Amino acid sequence: MSEPDFGAMVPDVFQQTCLTVDTDMGSEVIPFDVLCSSYFKATDLGILISEATTSDLQRANLHDHIRDYIEGEPYMDTVRIEEGWLAYLTMPGYLDRTDYTLHETEEEAHAYLAETYALEMKKNDVLL
Repeated sequence: MSEPDFGAMVPDVFQQTCLTVDTDMGSEVIPFDVLCSSYFKATDLGILISEATTSDLQRANLHDHIRDYIEGEPYMDTVRIEEGWLAYLTMPGYLDRTDYTLHETEEEAHAYLAETYALEMKKNDVLL
């Protein structure tokens, strides 16, 4: 069985509820646990999203909460709450990580990381 070599990076794949935001730079994923805290609960986020389609004030409020977590300018009418397998690479001991991606299955998440980031494929300690 071949395994991808990510160098010093370590894959992290787990089930997670996320906010998916369409932006001028494509779809961006924000894990709920990044957004939700003692002052901003998941129920508050759901209310903000449901009301953001009808109220400019609520749309601006939601934008204020997510702007630090996305690169692009959000299209606020395409914010979705989704559940799936969150995948990214991280470097232990550092804050570095790749962009979050959300997948339907754990296998798809691992395959995405291997196809996108693997330096080389190893099989029985022989580089391919």
